[in-house]
Amino acid sequence: MNTLVLFFITGLFLLFSGDLRAYNTLQVQDVKQTWRYSRGTIDSAVLTVKPAGAYFEYGLYLTFSSKGSTMTKSTDTLEIQYFFDLSPNAIMIDSWLWVEDTIVKAVLMDQGQAQQIYEGIVSRRRDPSILYKRSQTGYEFRIFPLVGSSSRTVKISWLEPASWSAKTVSALLDTPLLQVSLNPLTKLRVIALTDSKWTDPSISMSEYVFEDVDDPFYGKGKQVWLKNSAFPSLPSIRYSSPLQNGFYLQCYQDAPGEGYYQLIMLTKQAVDITTKKKTLFIVDYDASQSALSRKDILKELQNTILNAFAAKDSFNILLSNNTEQLVSKNWISATAENINATFAGIKDEQLAIFSYLQLSLPNAMKYLKRSSGKANIILISNSDGLGNYKVANPLIAEISIINDYIPQVNCIDFSNARRTYIQNSNYYYGNFYLYDYLVKWSGGNYLDANKTSVALSTSISNLLNSAEGKIQSLELYTTLDDGFCYGRYDQISTQAQKDAGIVFQVGRYYGKLPVVVRATGFYQDQPFNKEVRLDAVPEPDPLKMIRRIWNGNYISKLETGTVTNEVIKEIIDISRRNRVLSMYTAFLALEPWRMPKDDYLFYQPDDDDNNNDDDDDNISLVIDENITVSGKDVIRVTAYPNPFTSQLKIECSELASGVEITSVEIYNTLGSLVKTFSGDVFGGNKNFVWLGDDNSGMEVQSGMYIVVVKTTKGIVRFNVVLNR
Repeated sequence: MNTLVLFFITGLFLLFSGDLRAYNTLQVQDVKQTWRYSRGTIDSAVLTVKPAGAYFEYGLYLTFSSKGSTMTKSTDTLEIQYFFDLSPNAIMIDSWLWVEDTIVKAVLMDQGQAQQIYEGIVSRRRDPSILYKRSQTGYEFRIFPLVGSSSRTVKISWLEPASWSAKTVSALLDTPLLQVSLNPLTKLRVIALTDSKWTDPSISMSEYVFEDVDDPFYGKGKQVWLKNSAFPSLPSIRYSSPLQNGFYLQCYQDAPGEGYYQLIMLTKQAVDITTKKKTLFIVDYDASQSALSRKDILKELQNTILNAFAAKDSFNILLSNNTEQLVSKNWISATAENINATFAGIKDEQLAIFSYLQLSLPNAMKYLKRSSGKANIILISNSDGLGNYKVANPLIAEISIINDYIPQVNCIDFSNARRTYIQNSNYYYGNFYLYDYLVKWSGGNYLDANKTSVALSTSISNLLNSAEGKIQSLELYTTLDDGFCYGRYDQISTQAQKDAGIVFQVGRYYGKLPVVVRATGFYQDQPFNKEVRLDAVPEPDPLKMIRRIWNGNYISKLETGTVTNEVIKEIIDISRRNRVLSMYTAFLALEPWRMPKDDYLFYQPDDDDNNNDDDDDNISLVIDENITVSGKDVIRVTAYPNPFTSQLKIECSELASGVEITSVEIYNTLGSLVKTFSGDVFGGNKNFVWLGDDNSGMEVQSGMYIVVVKTTKGIVRFNVVLNR
């Protein structure tokens, strides 16, 4: 029987994944008259962010409507269809649906069953939402119903790998998710949550400054309101790094003597590899080729130098213009004071809004010649006017004879639009023909910033690491003095990260801490072998975030390997137990009283204590041979025996003064109404019997059923099992 079910699930998955989208889009559609559809509108959005070790946790709150379309009447009943992409390393961990003023936390179930329930309820005009994964990067979110004159609010939560340096931990804000609205979203509220470990958040865009916030619903931290003009710039959030001697270790104890850990290691700091940097930065800018402003680019460069350079290092900056625009005649010692003073003294007009790279490259070579001493060059450009060999070759010939030695030239291209050049039957995009020659001629490195999905400062930092020298043949081994580590997953998403020796590892341990870490490899052809013991006290992790990160990586490994029915079964089980979305599961949210109690959460924003406990309208469930549930001095209901074979007796032993029972309804696990009783069914004896039949008097099948007792104060709901 399991085999048949698993084949059915696989078939449904393939059916619903036939039209995989590689872009973000928002649509509203009449589910009865399907030819009536339009782009949807995002009325408001709030994005919360917080580091979770090697990952960032995102919470995106969205309010959707059909504003701007032709379907805005109260008689229009629509479905919201939101398709979006995240990075392949993202882990989706939550979905919420607002049903009036109640927030329902979605249950995670196998995708086939969730889809069946969703479609069945949509046809009956109820309140479901479903979120599932269509590919390794693509997601689909459907919400129903949307009344044309109203709106619906949802939340999705996910994890994505962070970018670590010695001084900061950063991640991009996923603003492309918001650039789908028919009526453009005017602003985004961003809240960077803080605690004792994660402090001092900042944003990459120079014109925005964080302000303190202590919101009873979203939490405590710093907030900023981003205008929609900032969305294409892919702003990033940074926190102070908690690294110690190149390591960060966090452990979570899942059971006595065993648990999960995540480890971040910056190899060069961890094994004490030090080099003296001397770098000339060339900044070349074309305003038509990037959403970033001149101030944004300079801010990103300033942050990079502050994070990557020390007082022993030196730098200078040449700004592209029709005249030589060196910020200093001499090399600048890279103290924090000097760095900040240098950038404070730069005026906008020193960096032209058109590319002068054809002048800047020779000027840079001439500066290196007259300043004496060897240095390398980091070229940061978004222009594309030098991609033709007829223009590039004369420039190459000019710069190649200026210096007595060949300085290492490293190029980073951050343009968002590039011309295509065809030369000798080869396609070159932007200035790649020129860059490719420069890095091969000088032994440098090239980086396409648009392919890395990280902040510009992180791209520059990655290029700097590569320019310093690559970590080669790196091996990281973790264990315990009294025990061992296993199930290790290393996150190395880019070649630049690998070259820099930046390792994110999540794994499991068995035994007693501390963790022993051994790193071996080569740097500049010299071997290194470093072993350290990292003391760690398992930390409280109420959301089991480290465990979910590990299981997210494990699920990803299973999904990209050989998939059999047994593997699918294992993926579904792990996904549901750890609340991590997979390719074979879905988040399903229904009306509050329809939700399986063991996996759902009510949250009332108006509660004084703003906790996640059930309020007076919702009753906790204990499944036992005899079920007794109570509603905080409102009602007390007992049902027995459970499981039952033919008759279930339901008693109301307590009912608060002024509270009336309005009805009793029984549903199957697909959400279909099976049996309805009027409010006076309890009668004078305050009990009644359900014979395991439906409203037509026919016997129902064995299985689990949800009993819903509705009162004027709220509802009581519990599960019972019929076993004929």
